[in-house]
Amino acid sequence: MLKQNQKNKRWSKEDEQFIKDNYKIMTVNEIAKHFNVSPKAARGKIERLELNLQSLNRGLAAVWNKEDVEYLKENWMYKQDIEIAIYLGLERGFTKEVVFRKRKSLGLMGKSKRVRTEKQTGYKYHIEYDKKIYSHRLNVEKSIGRKLLKTEIVHHIDCDKTNDDINNLLICSASEHKLLHLQLEHISRELYQQGLITFDFENRQYVLNMPTRTEG
Repeated sequence: MLKQNQKNKRWSKEDEQFIKDNYKIMTVNEIAKHFNVSPKAARGKIERLELNLQSLNRGLAAVWNKEDVEYLKENWMYKQDIEIAIYLGLERGFTKEVVFRKRKSLGLMGKSKRVRTEKQTGYKYHIEYDKKIYSHRLNVEKSIGRKLLKTEIVHHIDCDKTNDDINNLLICSASEHKLLHLQLEHISRELYQQGLITFDFENRQYVLNMPTRTEG
């Protein structure tokens, strides 16, 4: 059962923009799940934003022709199902679910070679049998010769989540990982107090001010 605050969700501008950006490629149920609200609440919000769901022809059954199937076979390892659906035509009834079912029926369920970046976290990953395999965890597992436990976190030492070099990765517990980020925050605060880090109000960002070296 949804909690009270989920039933009466207050939609932010960011929430509304997310819906506008994704309602054509996500179903009402998927949007509802994303915001942890009921499908009825999600549909109501979409309608209040005056977004036309009927124009998407989601009730239309997609018909696969020879060219569609060939495109799927050539691209399924490199493109996401939703990307293939968009190419084949949302207006023709293609959705990521339709593409997935067709892939499954054709036995196209192996490993994807395409490395992607997760929008929410910034982590790199690829797909193996519809499961996300994160690059940083995979690199560590190859290095130590075993699978990581679910309780083991892989920390990016330089805080760059795209840098999955093994020398930049550290296995730690959840509490250790939190402590590392708190430590980094504390050091940043000290650097700010010393004037080595300042804040640029015009560009709304922090700036590193390295002292100028003079030749002696």
